[in-house]
Amino acid sequence: MFTFPLDCRQLFDERRRQFAGWGIPRAVVARVERRVEDAWRDGPGGWCREWSVEAGRAEAGGRWLLAAHLHGAACFPVANTPGRREALRRQVQCFLRAAGGFPCHFQRLESAELGPLHLYQPRGADAAPLLCLSGGVDTGKIALHRLAVWLVRLGGFRVLAADMPGTGENPQRLTRDADGYYRQLLQGFGGGGRCGMLGVSFGGYWAAKLALAGDVAAAVDLGGPLIGVEELDAGYAAGLPNGMSGIVAHALGWTEMPPPDEALAMLRRFSLRRQGWLTPGRGAPR
Repeated sequence: MFTFPLDCRQLFDERRRQFAGWGIPRAVVARVERRVEDAWRDGPGGWCREWSVEAGRAEAGGRWLLAAHLHGAACFPVANTPGRREALRRQVQCFLRAAGGFPCHFQRLESAELGPLHLYQPRGADAAPLLCLSGGVDTGKIALHRLAVWLVRLGGFRVLAADMPGTGENPQRLTRDADGYYRQLLQGFGGGGRCGMLGVSFGGYWAAKLALAGDVAAAVDLGGPLIGVEELDAGYAAGLPNGMSGIVAHALGWTEMPPPDEALAMLRRFSLRRQGWLTPGRGAPR
């Protein structure tokens, strides 16, 4: 695990609305923002430390779901330090303590191969269509809890939430062929019925790829990258905004930041056009 350049002020500018969307009160986000001085510092003023302080307060008050999201913010954007890994562990603990109050049926499914999965279901509707839900390189399944519940209650789906390979609790690394991971989920939990996938950020890339391969009846790519890497230069690829190059490098299992040319080559391997999926006659819509 390694750290990388990350400006905490820019990170808050980009993500404060996202944290509020998880369910963290805006006043709490603002309070933490005033105290944070450094993304990687372990002590006071450090990103992980200050979010963890708020998480401890929520735990003390028995607000377990809020505590889970605060621990999630503490380990954001990647669990690459001892403090962040501890925050991830406590996030899961708090989330499971909150689960008894969820407005739908919830199960945490343990799998050594696939990693822990979260299954949400309408009560008494085991035959509902399965929708796989996945975030990207910095947004795990617990961060998508609100969305999962809405999809169950408003859409009537069974929702299987998973961390993308290379992130969170997923034991697998990110590769350009990680669609095979999601295919396993659909085959293992779909029950032979119609399945779909909703992917957020990089997770949307896998939704699109599964759709092009004909593996899902419906797919939503909410902001996932598809073909834009063809226009990147090596310098930009190695220094994507707000630490994204380092975040992706961690998901790939790398132990240090790659040279610019290697970073660009890595990103280009994910191009669906280069893989042939956007060629007419091979999955691409006409």
